[in-house]
Amino acid sequence: MDASHYLDSSLIETAGAIAAGAVTGEAVVRAAIERIEGSPEARACFVRFRPDAALREAARGDAGTAGRLRGIPMAHKDLFAIRGERSTFCAQPSFHLCGTATAPAIDALDRAGAVNLGGLHMAEFAMGAAGWNEVHGFLANPHHRDHLSGGSSSGSAAAVAMRLVHAALGSDTGGSIRVPCSFCGVIGFKPTNGVVPVEGVYPVSPTLDTVGVVTRTVEDCALMMDVLTGGGTRYGDALEGRGGRVRLGFLAPESYPTPPEPEALAAVEAARLAAERAGYAVTEIRSDLPAHGAIPAGIVFVSEAGAVHLDHMCGNADSVGEQVRNRMLLGMTYPASVYIRAINQREAVRRRWRDEILSRVDALVCPSTPCHAPRRDDYAGLDADGAIAMNGRLGSYTAWVNYVGLPAVSVPLYWSGLPIGVQVVGDRYGDAEVLRIARDLMAAI
Repeated sequence: MDASHYLDSSLIETAGAIAAGAVTGEAVVRAAIERIEGSPEARACFVRFRPDAALREAARGDAGTAGRLRGIPMAHKDLFAIRGERSTFCAQPSFHLCGTATAPAIDALDRAGAVNLGGLHMAEFAMGAAGWNEVHGFLANPHHRDHLSGGSSSGSAAAVAMRLVHAALGSDTGGSIRVPCSFCGVIGFKPTNGVVPVEGVYPVSPTLDTVGVVTRTVEDCALMMDVLTGGGTRYGDALEGRGGRVRLGFLAPESYPTPPEPEALAAVEAARLAAERAGYAVTEIRSDLPAHGAIPAGIVFVSEAGAVHLDHMCGNADSVGEQVRNRMLLGMTYPASVYIRAINQREAVRRRWRDEILSRVDALVCPSTPCHAPRRDDYAGLDADGAIAMNGRLGSYTAWVNYVGLPAVSVPLYWSGLPIGVQVVGDRYGDAEVLRIARDLMAAI
């Protein structure tokens, strides 16, 4: 059988075939390389492509001991450190850094036998929800080239959607995994803050930054989480059943942080019907908590980003793209008292989450984005302030989740010419439960 067939299979199916000897990891990786090199759109997902190193890794895996991810082609947003390799952050070359140690998340995948095909397109310094980059340009939506891919983990979502890799690592500070996954029609999981180590990942906002994964199935996502967390939670096993009748809350449209487009409402209605078919108890929730949490989340985001990049702004600001530079400068204008107030409000917002929502339901459902992927020309025609405003709107349904530190997964339950994701949000450390709900919704759609 042609090894390219396995690129279209799930991660779990392909890993099983490699373990059974039906195909070698090297053959699967070679097929992935050929697919990437055979299309300019596919190649554009990668800002650092390492085919020769990947083939050597695959050959060593075939000759060595088995791992749960042996021979599986993967890639990562290009802000993870790898010892001896340069990370670009999709910024100007003067900002590139050579890794002195490998990020724990990358190391976990390496030890499981995954094969790293390289660093993926992203917003410059991971600051932007559109999939646009001043250095590398737009990354087109895999389903329609005239539309955005979303960001900042644009390459992670697009590469998985295009079946170039089985899974990809991303980072999520205010929706940077969930937004592009909503636009590209794949699974995007943001774990509880801190569940996956962020060491070795170039920071945006250390308070909000989260490492997560992009896959095509929830089961593949659970396996990735097993590997990334050392198997302590056993996410895959947790998918097998649930105790009692889980209550799902659906956020009322008037409670959304910004007005939704019709496709967002249709996506949530599809999720509600799927939840009822899956046997969940469904309740409508009215709360201004997502809108209330999005405001301090934005303050924390840009304030900490400004602090992270203070040296850049003092000595090399002209090399930072205008949109990103303006957001950094905005963060530097907030007084310390405003930032501290935003940090201190988190516990009050967490109490509201528990008291107003978790007292009534076990998880909350809302759109991942207020619309499907906008047209590229509509974004390109905006000035810097307009582009920043659009980025803020695209992430308006996701930012509050990072602020409270909750797990959330975007699942593609509805298509209206283009996909749009529905977000399932759970309680802190209820990561496995969130994935189980997502699996049930996908099965019932």
